[in-house]
Amino acid sequence: MSDWENVPAYVRVLTQLRIEIESGRIPPGGQIPSVAALAQQHNVAGTTVQKAIRALKAAGLVEGVAGKGVFVRKVKRLTSRSADFVSPVPDGARTPHGNSTTPEIGHVVPPDEVAEKLETEPDEKVVSRRRLMLDADDNAIEITTSYIPLSIAKGTPLERSTKLSGAMPTALKRLGFPPRDCKEWVTGRMPTSEEARTLKIPSGVPVLQTLRLTKTDGGRPAEVLLIVFSAERYELEYDLPIQDS
Repeated sequence: MSDWENVPAYVRVLTQLRIEIESGRIPPGGQIPSVAALAQQHNVAGTTVQKAIRALKAAGLVEGVAGKGVFVRKVKRLTSRSADFVSPVPDGARTPHGNSTTPEIGHVVPPDEVAEKLETEPDEKVVSRRRLMLDADDNAIEITTSYIPLSIAKGTPLERSTKLSGAMPTALKRLGFPPRDCKEWVTGRMPTSEEARTLKIPSGVPVLQTLRLTKTDGGRPAEVLLIVFSAERYELEYDLPIQDS
């Protein structure tokens, strides 16, 4: 008995198309065969092929172009190096950050994962600075939110809805809380509906979330930064020091 005999017909079509896409036989930007051609190739009904194509769209692998057909999605990946963003910027140097929206400022009770890292009390409020990082066409590519203890941010430029000269590490140093240590956690998950709309993420495509804790003198938490971005648009690059034993 064939392994395929008890598998739904649309799954057989879907699996073969995925193999061709993921192997590069149908490259990014390439057109998949028409419904009629696939139906004939696999000896199935057109509705079966359409169901397989809908599954590919839901997985974020293909997209339809009106009047032309269905094409493998082309995605330009960006490289993100956390090491470029954690140190104060020397006087006169440009920050490595790109374009962004003006920060939205709030006094909020942070999410539990942030509160744990900031070592705040239950229901204790902190300052939040939320903004969108933009590409060259002003499309949102990252949602970033900084959380800073009120004991550090209150009455300072960190509470103002303006961009920080030299970015956050420089601002913290200027206020007397120089960054001394950073630690990051990266997790993958499916986007919320708001994240999917903001970042224009196709159905089926996950996001990566980076949580970065910055500590100042004495191991005191100074900031937690949450960054959310489409997993298919970025690769993360890290410098990993090697210690002699």
